[in-house]
Amino acid sequence: MSTRRISVAALGALVALGFASQAASAQAQARQKANAKGIKHTLTAKDKARLSRNAVRFEREIRAKYTPVVDLHIVEGNKAQWQKTSNPRTGAKGPTIFNISGLGTSGKLSVVGTFGASGHVMQQTYGGRPMSTVEEYGKSDLIQLTFKPAGATKSLRILNEPSRGLVTQVPVTLQLKKGKNTVYYWRKGRNGFGSGGEGSEPELRQVVFNWNGK
Repeated sequence: MSTRRISVAALGALVALGFASQAASAQAQARQKANAKGIKHTLTAKDKARLSRNAVRFEREIRAKYTPVVDLHIVEGNKAQWQKTSNPRTGAKGPTIFNISGLGTSGKLSVVGTFGASGHVMQQTYGGRPMSTVEEYGKSDLIQLTFKPAGATKSLRILNEPSRGLVTQVPVTLQLKKGKNTVYYWRKGRNGFGSGGEGSEPELRQVVFNWNGK
């Protein structure tokens, strides 16, 4: 099992841990509800339920000394058809990959990102830091998101957002182009250093949207 991300084998143990930390996770849900100002669509009850589950799962994984795989939730209001063709949470190598259709000609895709603090640093392999250090990361990190549309030669910065705790959820609109569109995520710490950078750890920090142009 990877020491940095959740594997299928680890999920059973994490479910048990989740029941033990249910109260803390419920507080995280309330704290980290997504504010959909960055997208044109109103979040549905189904959107909100999934985002709440994400917040609970992310905190559970962080407290279990793992760093969650970044999640970009495709908002229902897009009316898009999508298929997740590669999922690192189930052991796939490389980034999370979606095939997207049904956007019309606009190419605009509304997503809500769920971003988690780096829980893996509590493992002895990565320094054995205490939970209080990870909580401090959650208060002081800057969440970085860049986007490279299909055909572009360089990426664009689309997010430089203060982290708001162990789990932060932020809405973002992506302007897709026909072909492969890549989102890169990483974090900057208070001292300017952080978790890798653009292109680092694709299983944890990259999401690809392959759009057919219609």
